[in-house]
Amino acid sequence: MLSPVIHSSSNCPRIANIECSCFNISVVCNGTQENDSELQNLLLGLSNITDLQNLTLNIKKITFPMESPFKGFKLKSLSLGIGLDMMTSGFLDGLESSSLLSLNLEHNKIEFFKNPLSSLHNLKELYLGFNDYDIIGSDNFVNLSNLEFLSISGNRIHSLDEDFLEHFPVIHTLILSGNNISTISDLKIISPTLRKLIAQNCSISQTIEKETLSGIANLRYADFSSNGITGVDSLALNELHNLEILNLSYNNINDLNDNAFSSLYNLKELDLGSNQISRIAQNAFINLTQLKDLDLSGNKLHAIIEEYTLDLYSLERINLQNNEIKVIQRGAFNVSRNLQELLLE
Repeated sequence: MLSPVIHSSSNCPRIANIECSCFNISVVCNGTQENDSELQNLLLGLSNITDLQNLTLNIKKITFPMESPFKGFKLKSLSLGIGLDMMTSGFLDGLESSSLLSLNLEHNKIEFFKNPLSSLHNLKELYLGFNDYDIIGSDNFVNLSNLEFLSISGNRIHSLDEDFLEHFPVIHTLILSGNNISTISDLKIISPTLRKLIAQNCSISQTIEKETLSGIANLRYADFSSNGITGVDSLALNELHNLEILNLSYNNINDLNDNAFSSLYNLKELDLGSNQISRIAQNAFINLTQLKDLDLSGNKLHAIIEEYTLDLYSLERINLQNNEIKVIQRGAFNVSRNLQELLLE
């Protein structure tokens, strides 16, 4: 998301209940809208700012009296809130020719009518977090063919269907944190381009099952921390051969099964910290020859044996702090010739 540096400036619009700060190409306005004329006057003043590219309107009770309030603006980023409840076709007209790259609609309760986003052909970032959605249909995203980043965090979404990302041929990042997704298998999304998936604090429970996330096989980064995941089945995530970073910290994992991560040939970082792990099967970490950083801190391990680490040739750092370790078998890290940091107590 584009984040402008803001300083006060005398040429900023001045409205009774709305205070604006300006700096070069960026304006941020905060306050409460009392009537339609206030917003009309504000937009008129903003339209006279030469080279305005980044506009943030953090305005409570915001409503737009005109159908296309941003005609004539040449924005690269636009942030609207707080409390916007409806957006209709034509609302964003005029921005399609200005190469709008980032649109932030977080902390609203927006209902879309007649695809108001469909004209934003150049949009790369879209933030729809904290809008109280329980369902978001893919038909809201028609023509967003250049979108690379989508955040729908902080909603009440339970699942995502296979076609959810069908209108995003180049998307690389999806943020789902703070939703109500009960199992990872409820994420049926398909995308050959998705590289980063973040689903922290989504109430995900149960185990990670075989062939989970098989529709996003080119994923590089996956974060499922701060959920209620109880285990990782053998050959789980077995389509994610390109995954490099996996975060499963702050879950309720008790055991690590044989072949739990054996398909993750390119994994470099694995965070299993702050779980309840007391048992690791001998082949739990088999095939992790590229792994450099392993975090097992904050668990209930009693021993580290040689079989755990037989394939960890590239290991540079392992965190075993805050466990109940009494035994580290001689030779446990013999194959880890690059080990630089071993954290115990």
